[in-house]
Amino acid sequence: MDNENANDTPTEGQGTMINYGTETPQSNTPPPSPPVYGGESNRKGLVIGAAIVIILALGAVLGFQLISHHAPKPVSTTTTIPATSMFNIKNCTTINKPGTYYLLNSIFTKVQNGSCIEIASNDVKLDGNGNLIHGSGPYAIVPPYSYGIEAKGVSNVTVSNLGISGFSYGIYFDSVDNSIITKVNATNNTMSNFFMFDSYDNILENSSASKSASKEGGIYILGGGGNKISNVASNFNIYYGLVINSTNNTIQYSHFENNPADILCNASVGALGENKFANTSCNTNFYCEFATCKKTNVPINFTSLKLMPGNISSCGELVYAGTYVLSKDINLAKILNISNPLTKTISCITIKGGSITLDCNNHTISGVGSGIVANHEFNVSITNCRLANLSYGIRLSNLIYPKASGISITNVTTGIELDNVTGGTLSKISINNSQRGIVYNATSGVTTANVRVYNNTYGIYFTSGSANLFSNSNITNNFKIDVYCSPTTYNSTTNLFQTTRCGVSDCIWANCRSYVLPQLAKYPISQCMTISHSGNYSLQSNLISNNTCFTITNGNILLNCNNHTITGKGFGYGILAINATNVTLENCKVVNFENGFKAKGVRGLNVQNLIANSTQIGIYASNVANATIGSDVAYIYTVAGFYLKNAKNVNVFSDSAQNGLDNASGFVFINTTQSNIRFDYSKRNPADGFVFVNFRNNSVANNTASTNRLFDYYCSPSSSGLFADSTGANTGVTKNICRWLVVEPLVPVNPPCQAISSASQISLSTDMLYNSGATCYNIYNTNSSTANNTVINCNGHTVLANKGGVFVQVSNSSHVTLENCYLENFTQAVIAKGPNTEIINNTIADSDYAISLYGAGYSRLYNNSIFNSTTGIYAYNSNFTSIKNNLMFVENGMTVRRGSNLQIYNNTVHATQYAAQFFNATSLQLKNNLFNGSIAGIECYGIAENASSASQDFGGNRCSSNINCNWITSPLCG
Repeated sequence: MDNENANDTPTEGQGTMINYGTETPQSNTPPPSPPVYGGESNRKGLVIGAAIVIILALGAVLGFQLISHHAPKPVSTTTTIPATSMFNIKNCTTINKPGTYYLLNSIFTKVQNGSCIEIASNDVKLDGNGNLIHGSGPYAIVPPYSYGIEAKGVSNVTVSNLGISGFSYGIYFDSVDNSIITKVNATNNTMSNFFMFDSYDNILENSSASKSASKEGGIYILGGGGNKISNVASNFNIYYGLVINSTNNTIQYSHFENNPADILCNASVGALGENKFANTSCNTNFYCEFATCKKTNVPINFTSLKLMPGNISSCGELVYAGTYVLSKDINLAKILNISNPLTKTISCITIKGGSITLDCNNHTISGVGSGIVANHEFNVSITNCRLANLSYGIRLSNLIYPKASGISITNVTTGIELDNVTGGTLSKISINNSQRGIVYNATSGVTTANVRVYNNTYGIYFTSGSANLFSNSNITNNFKIDVYCSPTTYNSTTNLFQTTRCGVSDCIWANCRSYVLPQLAKYPISQCMTISHSGNYSLQSNLISNNTCFTITNGNILLNCNNHTITGKGFGYGILAINATNVTLENCKVVNFENGFKAKGVRGLNVQNLIANSTQIGIYASNVANATIGSDVAYIYTVAGFYLKNAKNVNVFSDSAQNGLDNASGFVFINTTQSNIRFDYSKRNPADGFVFVNFRNNSVANNTASTNRLFDYYCSPSSSGLFADSTGANTGVTKNICRWLVVEPLVPVNPPCQAISSASQISLSTDMLYNSGATCYNIYNTNSSTANNTVINCNGHTVLANKGGVFVQVSNSSHVTLENCYLENFTQAVIAKGPNTEIINNTIADSDYAISLYGAGYSRLYNNSIFNSTTGIYAYNSNFTSIKNNLMFVENGMTVRRGSNLQIYNNTVHATQYAAQFFNATSLQLKNNLFNGSIAGIECYGIAENASSASQDFGGNRCSSNINCNWITSPLCG
């Protein structure tokens, strides 16, 4: 039976044979996604093969009987021919005996409680033959549940080559071992697409999971272990791509992206080494330390692990009254991925209950983050603990009468921090080789006795509090100061030192050997100088300078000019900061310098409310990182108001550059990355308002440029493409090449969207925002008029869709042209259902489907660039179509279903999954293409597989891999 001619009308209880090529997509509906593997297979080969096996078996049996009839009777001889059990299934059923089962057709069922196909036997192979099992819910995350395929308490099961959608669970394994799921496309299953419960040593491979709607995620592994996930994509799920509550599993060569959280772990299984993770891409990772994602890796939250009184051996939260005894050392570096900076915020043991004693039994907590944290409780005792290599050893906050004794702390940022603590004791404590020994903040009535604090940067660090007692302690040989007091506490009369040795202090009450002047909150300055000591500096008057006035050479410095003016003589810099960290400038005015302010090699820069007048460059920042430049003004400059070079992670907001001279531009960005340029204003410049050179991975939005002589927004050729994100419109009139940038006139204009039923010529004269989410241009013929020969020319302008939707849909018209457009964030950018459609020289970004053709024969897709989209080009039954000179960086490149005589020349496709797929297409002509896909470069199904399809390889094709395209002959495409 030829599945291309199968009945298309499904009935309850008996599905029809799947036909991925006979879909009839509706207007504004995304075209169907093909299964990851499978396709329309030839049943005749299967039937013939089975017949041959049966004939051979019968022949063997008859031959044995003939020999026995004429030969002497053997004493004892038995010959058994193993039988192969093969079954065909058409409907929902229960499989209760071993064998190989073939799904002859797609199944459409309304079962809402229980399974469509239940596997209740070991040694079962279920081959879907590329068909679909489709349910009708339920679509709520409460019982009863439905299952596409359900298996319980069995082993050696294989499920392959099918699609599953519309159930509570796509495939549900309960206590299933040593089984395989392969080449399955599971989508729109409410609870989870693939669920494994208490199952061991299974393989899920070469499959996809998408659009699940519960917190169980696209794939959920609960209990069990030793399972392997390989070459799997789990994307576009409502909550999670992969949820793991199991250990000793392997995840490799897979993709988890475009989910709110791509990977989620239960804290008890998320530690390093609990599972293996390799060659897999993801963006967000919650609590899985063994996995590393590109953007966000949230470390384990140990507070979700509630420990019980008695012996404990792991991190967790203590909430129940009683005594907890640590039974072994805990090294967080072996549990957490310490290369993730967020791990510094992790606390190993958190005490959140009253009347609790933690006895570490002289064991050590080390590695990263905080060792022990207690807050908002009373009667808390911590004893016999060793803490090392942490951000904080012990943090006590909002406690009444806590006790800590027998504590040894080394090599931490802060040994013990007391914040808003009343009463209590610290005794028999040793702290060394740390930045700060003990910090007292808003702490009163605490007794610190028999404590030794030595070889730290600061010994005791006192910021606020009163009536604290220090006795019988030794606080000496700390590098910077032994006992430090803030300016508000150095003269306190209520804190007492009794029989305590200390070396250097600025606290009058500390009675140390040496007394130093207290550090003031702000250092008053009234002359130009080099600032080389950390602290806060306050300018007291206006200054005149012959050259550079202030040079900042150290970190952790704040300079507040208090709106005083620094005037130069045309040389040097008003303020220069070089090779420093954490520098802040506030409320400064600089006039008549080469640069008003220059920063070079500064990390952690903050410039607020600075006014630069009569300079070559107002604010110049080079080789800076983690900077904020906001609410600053530059005017009357000869080169640029703001000039950033080799800058990373910079926020430039609410700044103004006006009235440049000579050939000046307002804002210049060179080699700037990962930065935000927002709400800035550039006006009356003889050159450009905003200049972007080698400008990548930034966000530019809500800026205003006007009355600039050349361009309001200028991009160098290297910055003209998709190298920045415009998440909102910018106001202006002119731009140079910056196709990624939406520039609107002062009065925003929406696209002149319309239904077009007569031949039209539409030419855009400005960038546009599209806020509808529906179809912008719907081009169609009526009984009385024709929209044939319509042309939409964007003239290089950009259309940004805030709510998705479709930009152009050609319903039944012919010879329609779309050209020179930059389309961003449309759900489907272009849909063509009419012949002779021309889509030429467009750039499409961030779409689900960039270009879709349905029965659009004789169409031409030339010189288009498609970025960051789910599918680049989808062509269904579109004969004699030419696809040439297109560039794609997408998830899936091009998909051709049915159709014949397509010319596919000179295309370059880089895909995270499949670069090119051909389903039952014939007479294809391929030449000089590059198909690079992480799962498959080029792949053929059904008729498209063989040379009999009349498809031809004209040479010059390169592919990362070739799956079943047997007619491809290019040596670099196999």
